[in-house]
Amino acid sequence: METPPDFPQDLYYDPRHHMWVRPVPGTQRVVVGMDPMGLDSIGELVYLTLPEAGEKVAQGGGMGTLEAEKMTGPLTSPVSGKITARNPQALKTPRLINEDPFLAGWMVELEPDDWAGESARMVSGKAVAGWVADETERMRERGWLK
Repeated sequence: METPPDFPQDLYYDPRHHMWVRPVPGTQRVVVGMDPMGLDSIGELVYLTLPEAGEKVAQGGGMGTLEAEKMTGPLTSPVSGKITARNPQALKTPRLINEDPFLAGWMVELEPDDWAGESARMVSGKAVAGWVADETERMRERGWLK
């Protein structure tokens, strides 16, 4: 099975919270966003808060909040570290995250505390295709996906 084109294999995915992480080449930073399955399950985003630059986040802890068609709640950080930037366009127009989740719809950039350890617990590379297939089936069975 091939990885669907909307789930690039070069990203790292938090399988519990549907967040993705992309290392920024040539830096010690990563960019974080939400994957399309997570977005499909909550609907169009209408409101978003994100931590300010300089704030620390913990893997599995809060990283802001969101309001969407089907839910309101916390965003969960896929990695621990210090926020270095927020996406001002996503804050101004949250639906941008639904429209272009892997590029223009990124949420924050951060300097991870333990990238090697925390990324090892995520899904990446060739494992992405199997995870996407299994997760799609699980979410459809629960009525969270179309």
